[in-house]
Amino acid sequence: IDSFQKSILRNKMKKLRASSKERAKEVNDDIGMHWTRTRVKSLESQIRSLTQADSVGSTRAINLSNEMLSKAKFIGQVDAKFIIVDMEGIICALDQHAADERVGLDRLEKALFAKMNSSGKDKAVQMISINLSKRHNICLDDLMKFVQLKEPRILSLSSSQYHVIMEHKDLISKWKFTFTVNESSTELTLVSTPRIFDRVATAHDFIQYTQALGYRTSDASLVQPAFVKRALASYACRYSIMFGEILSEETCKNLIQSLSKCDMSFVCAHGRPSIV
Repeated sequence: IDSFQKSILRNKMKKLRASSKERAKEVNDDIGMHWTRTRVKSLESQIRSLTQADSVGSTRAINLSNEMLSKAKFIGQVDAKFIIVDMEGIICALDQHAADERVGLDRLEKALFAKMNSSGKDKAVQMISINLSKRHNICLDDLMKFVQLKEPRILSLSSSQYHVIMEHKDLISKWKFTFTVNESSTELTLVSTPRIFDRVATAHDFIQYTQALGYRTSDASLVQPAFVKRALASYACRYSIMFGEILSEETCKNLIQSLSKCDMSFVCAHGRPSIV
C-alpha cells in the first residue's frame, strides 16, 4: 500500500472510531453494545468502502488464501465488530463473530471425526479436550452420545432405501443410529439416535442421512449427517465471540492465526462470509 492509500485509510479509520464513540455514548456501555439493523447496515457500508480500490468501479478479481491470512498484518478493531487486516496489500475486514464461529466448528468437527475413526483404545484421542472462546475443556466423550427412543419408530422403506441402509449399516451405526430390521419386509425399527450436546436427532434426521448416502458421488464415509452439522454449528455459534465485544490486540491476532488453519476459513458455520 503506498503512502497515499495509507493516508486515506487512516482518515477513514479515524472517522469510524469517532462514530463508534458517539454510538457508545448513546448506550453508555462500550462492551455491551446492541446493534440495530440500521446501524449494522450503515457500518457494513463503511467497512466495504475501506476495501475499494482507488479507481471506482474496478472489477479486478481478488484471490485470498489461507497462507495470505496467516501472514496478515493486524491494523485494528473497528466498532467492536470487525478486525481490519492487510493481506499482502489488500485491506480486508474480518467479521469477528463469523470468524470465531468457523474456528469453533472446525475444532468440534475435527475432534468428532478423530473420535469416530479411532479404535476406542487410542489414548491420544481419548485425551482430546476442545476449547471454544466461551467454553473450555469440552470432553470428547460428551460430544456425541446415543439416546434410546422412548417409543421405537417403525419406518416403511422403499426398496432402494432399504438397500442403501443395508449397504451402509456399519457406517450408520457409527453415527449412533441403531435399528433392527424385519427380514420379511422392508420395514425398519429405529431404536436410538445420536445426541450432540443438548440436541437429539429424530427419525426424520435418520431418513435425511440415508437419502444423502444414496445420492453420494464419492466415499460414503465423507457424508456427514445434516443433523450433526447443524448441531455443531449451533454450539460453535453460541460459544463464539459476539458483536460488541472489544478485543485485545493479542486476541485479534490469535483469532486471525486460528482462522488461517481452518479448512474453510472464508465462510462461517452457517455459510456467511467471515472476511469482506
